[in-house]
Amino acid sequence: MLIKIEEKANSLARKKHFICPVCGGILGNRNFPTKTCILDDKLYRYSKARFFDSTVRIEYSMYHYYDEEADRVKDDYHLITGQFEMVFNYAGECIVFDILGVLPCKKDIKKVCEAH
Repeated sequence: MLIKIEEKANSLARKKHFICPVCGGILGNRNFPTKTCILDDKLYRYSKARFFDSTVRIEYSMYHYYDEEADRVKDDYHLITGQFEMVFNYAGECIVFDILGVLPCKKDIKKVCEAH
C-alpha cells in the first residue's frame, strides 16, 4: 500500500513543468533526481539517522543536462538547485515527494557542486 502511495506521489511530482533559471529551457523529468536518489543513495547511506513524523524541505544540487525541446543532451549543461518537500510517517518512510521549484546553483555551494 505504501509503495502505491509513494509511486503516485512521484508520478504527480513528475508531471510538473519547470523553467531553468539559468538558460530559460524546459526542465523535464530526466533533469530531476528521484526520491530514491536523494534519500537512499545520498542522505540515508551515510547516516544512521532517519526522519519520522515530519515534513522536510531540502535543496539538492543537480545539472540541467537535457534539452527537452531538442530531445537531446545539452552541449552547455549547467548547475541548478532543485527544491523538494518530503513527508515522512511515524515509521520513517517517505510517503510524499514533491518538487517545489528550481533556482540557479547558489554561490556558496557552487564549488561543492562542481567538485562532483
